[in-house]
Amino acid sequence: MPRRSKEAYLWDIADSCRAVLEFVGGRELSDYRQDRMLRRAVERELSIVGEAVSQGTRYFPELEERIGPVRQIVAFRNRIIHGYADVDSDIVWAVVHAEVPRLLEKCESFLRDES
Repeated sequence: MPRRSKEAYLWDIADSCRAVLEFVGGRELSDYRQDRMLRRAVERELSIVGEAVSQGTRYFPELEERIGPVRQIVAFRNRIIHGYADVDSDIVWAVVHAEVPRLLEKCESFLRDES
């Protein structure tokens, strides 16, 4: 039995996505590469996204249809956490700009539909 609601997991995902987009707003890839604190902050929020996706879909499998590529999201989280020494800034930057806004929109849409 989950200790948290489906909406709580979705809120965590959306909140971390918003934070990532806020952190990188107005920044360039070169800024990201040079700013250790920015990289760590983005990686931390992305790890929260991956963990919330993993736990949320474990307890609420129907979320997978709405969220999208769950295995890839969780694998990316695992890479950030366990393969931290080999995290590629170019890949993270690409994910942040291509995937995070889509995931945020999906979560926000789901939360609107559920309320």
